[in-house]
Amino acid sequence: MSARRVLIASADRLFADAVSSLVDGRPGWKAVGAVADGIAAVAEAARLRPDAVLMTTELRRLDAASAARQVRRRLPEATVVIVGGAGPSGGPVMPLGASAEDVFAALAAAPGAVAGGSADAGEGMSLLQKLTTRERRVLRMLAEGRSMKDIARHLDVSEHTIRTHMQNLYAKLGCHSRVDIVNFATRHGVVRLAGDEPSR
Repeated sequence: MSARRVLIASADRLFADAVSSLVDGRPGWKAVGAVADGIAAVAEAARLRPDAVLMTTELRRLDAASAARQVRRRLPEATVVIVGGAGPSGGPVMPLGASAEDVFAALAAAPGAVAGGSADAGEGMSLLQKLTTRERRVLRMLAEGRSMKDIARHLDVSEHTIRTHMQNLYAKLGCHSRVDIVNFATRHGVVRLAGDEPSR
């Protein structure tokens, strides 16, 4: 059976990277692309013809509900799932804290889906979604091996502020050290591969 192909649409690059990693790590599934806005989601869905499209509500240029309706008109056979808010009539809508298992179950609504998966992956995605945008950026830069001083300079804040973000990360992710944070980030696809654009 061929892999079930998923297009991801989210303005949150960290979330998109993490979901792509989870999809690619699940037998029978493949992430075929990630876009940051609704117009691109519609265009890429028409070009790539994925089996499923996962969107988050904070899409740029075209809201997720409108993008989902357009995708359905062009690809009626595709499953469209929106995470984090109200979706188009009749479409699966997942809460922001939904586990990976719940999201995969929604994506698998069409025939040919492959069941199975990891509880650890589901927990990791749920934890990532609870982080603020700034905490996610700090997490990524910590995972990239940057020092607190470098992160503070990059984000134009004090080192004290970065320490506060780190304490929040420890609490939210259940980590006890920087090594734990790096291991978490590596397991859940937070660390960028060589050639990816740097954190901003």
